[in-house]
Amino acid sequence: MANGQPLPQETLHRLEKAKVDIDAIKNQVHASAVEAAKNALDRLERDDPAQYGKLLRERRSNKHS
Repeated sequence: MANGQPLPQETLHRLEKAKVDIDAIKNQVHASAVEAAKNALDRLERDDPAQYGKLLRERRSNKHS
């Protein structure tokens, strides 16, 4: 604490639980963002194969530059 005293155990427990909860939310958001990107790519491949191919070529080209 600001006055040099240690935090009470209950406060530490709540902070640790909050960290676990926040990490779980971060993982869930990341997973859903990846899933959304995969779904969008699947739709593009199905609906516009030429544009899908162009996108993949551009992405591969940018990684090697």
